[in-house]
Amino acid sequence: MKKGISLMVLMITVVIMIIMVSVVTISSRDALDTSRKMTFAIEISLLQEFVNTYYQENMSLPILEEMIIEVPENGIEQFQNEDINNGQVTLYTIDLEKMDPVERIYGNGQADLDVYVVSNKTHQVYYLKGVHTSKESYYTLTEDLKTLIRYENGNILKFEELSKNWTNQNVITKVTIPEEYQNVTISVLLDGKEVQAITDITEKSYIIDQVAGNYLIQVSYEINHQKLQTSYQVTSYDNQAPEFYYHYDSLQNAIVIEDIKDSSGIKSLKYAKKRVAEEQIVDYFSREGIPVNHSMILLDSTDEVITIYIEDNASNYTYEIVEVGGINEK
Repeated sequence: MKKGISLMVLMITVVIMIIMVSVVTISSRDALDTSRKMTFAIEISLLQEFVNTYYQENMSLPILEEMIIEVPENGIEQFQNEDINNGQVTLYTIDLEKMDPVERIYGNGQADLDVYVVSNKTHQVYYLKGVHTSKESYYTLTEDLKTLIRYENGNILKFEELSKNWTNQNVITKVTIPEEYQNVTISVLLDGKEVQAITDITEKSYIIDQVAGNYLIQVSYEINHQKLQTSYQVTSYDNQAPEFYYHYDSLQNAIVIEDIKDSSGIKSLKYAKKRVAEEQIVDYFSREGIPVNHSMILLDSTDEVITIYIEDNASNYTYEIVEVGGINEK
């Protein structure tokens, strides 16, 4: 009886090993492809919903500049509803500053064509760089991507701030989860620390309303056994009064206001040529007061006291009473 491994057995063993490695490689690659597709599908579906809603409310698109691009050969069918001339199509970059600040993986402008655009004709959203898997390239929300994330008639994960304006009150946010999303967990973080803030829970609908600050919502969930996470940052809370400085300009005999600091922006900058009592400040300047032009208050010889009033877009305010008689510089 011969000892050792015959050539035939060795060859069979090698073939089996190659098959096993190939199966593992293909499975890993398919899992990576699916994860990449789902991440992109969820992100661009949120953006498509934003564009649709914005247009319904404003009858215009949230766009910045025109872009004329070459239609990619590996995704030409995805642009088939657009007006293509000589292989080119005209699209418009989306003003993402108008969008609620959902965390984005794509469209951050980190490379050529790493930008989201929209068609003025179809209102379809596209990602010009494309997301590429081992088999396909995706530039928009295709039917197979919709199927993958169960997207149907806006059936997507949604974050809605119930008040869109700046406020110094707690910002109420509604989170709606599609029925198909499984193992959902929601975390609310303030300054990096998790807080208990979900006060009203119905099936697949969550209300967050008890956080005094700009908070981060993190939603973890599973679709088709794929674990995903989407984040939403609230930025419309401001409870800090504006800060400002002023100095006296002797050449122009004027008080010059400078270095106004405020996160929500200034709504009102006024003054009165008299002393306004603290308990009357808000009521008085809501009805009266002289607007400050070019950050300058021109004085005359009869001025003795000036009250300066500044209010921001979240209704925080500050004021200062300036004794004109002995003013030098501040």
